[in-house]
Amino acid sequence: MEVTANAHYLGTGFQIQSELGRYTLISDRRKEEGGTALGPDALQQLLGALATGLCASAIDLSRQKKIALSNLSVSVRGLAYPQYTGKPVSAFNRVHYQIDFDSGLNPTEKKVFIQETEKNCGVYQVLSVPTALVREA
Repeated sequence: MEVTANAHYLGTGFQIQSELGRYTLISDRRKEEGGTALGPDALQQLLGALATGLCASAIDLSRQKKIALSNLSVSVRGLAYPQYTGKPVSAFNRVHYQIDFDSGLNPTEKKVFIQETEKNCGVYQVLSVPTALVREA
């Protein structure tokens, strides 16, 4: 299934309205960067997509395997803004994440569960391999 997204500048700060399928999201930048801080910026959305994708994948897998999860949380951090650091992106292309949950799984089973969660997460899969960006005319 192909996924689509469109973005339109709203004329103030860096406020951008994005249509993501049937959903609308407003993004912006921090005030220190010329924005109005109305919403998350693009890199925050990217990291949020990974956190959300891993969380949803863990929920789906737990339901398939009938594993009771509680206190499920995913933390993601990383990426830098090359336009503010002056350094190339390749120096910052590391994203750290942690998946935490309580369950009846032993440490080995938990490790396997997390590996399966990663394997079944579309966002994780896209970010973990080089992705061609093709500019259309």
